[in-house]
Amino acid sequence: MWGPKRITVENGVLTAVLPQRRITPEIYLATITTGICFGPLRGIDLPGVREIAILNEYGAQGYVYEKALEDCGRMNAMPAASDLVKVLVMGSTHSY
Repeated sequence: MWGPKRITVENGVLTAVLPQRRITPEIYLATITTGICFGPLRGIDLPGVREIAILNEYGAQGYVYEKALEDCGRMNAMPAASDLVKVLVMGSTHSY
């Protein structure tokens, strides 16, 4: 649904490279909440992942979610457009 060009897991960092020239906060939030965090609901286990990097098509710009899948259960129980979801994600995010 969010169509990554490439996904890798290395040294505890899951990196998703998306086909966009620029990763906006909206793209980043949608990727975390409706992409990455749906994994546990579908039985996809990512042991050892500590951070999730969402990067542009060049791997040069984006955001890093520092809590990996830790808050996914809480986020999956809330409406995706909830302001609390945005606070949870952006409160644990830094620029790449």
